[in-house]
Amino acid sequence: LPEGEVLPQPLGDSGKSARDLSRDQDWTSLQPQGEKESLKSRLLICAAVGFAAALFFLPTVAVMQAFFSEAALQAIREDNNAQWFQNCFTGVGLVFSLFAAQTFGFLYSQQEAIYLALY
Repeated sequence: LPEGEVLPQPLGDSGKSARDLSRDQDWTSLQPQGEKESLKSRLLICAAVGFAAALFFLPTVAVMQAFFSEAALQAIREDNNAQWFQNCFTGVGLVFSLFAAQTFGFLYSQQEAIYLALY
């Protein structure tokens, strides 16, 4: 090199390294970034709904007690809980089957997209 001449920078004259470029907003990464504020907002919404449900539970029970006779309330209290457990397990099984169906549908659509992209 002639005296006084400087070699150009490999990333241009800006002098930014690859790490600095990856932090720029213009640089698109292949890694998913996700929504940064969505988790906080979802947690706040869930906490607000839970607080509201706890706040309105006792007044709702008081209003519902007015519609039932004392004999009906006593029959509900003395009822066998086996049917409640069976209904709970049936509901959990239903939710699980819905989640499993959704998951397998998503996986099948991914496999189909890959097959169509290759062939």
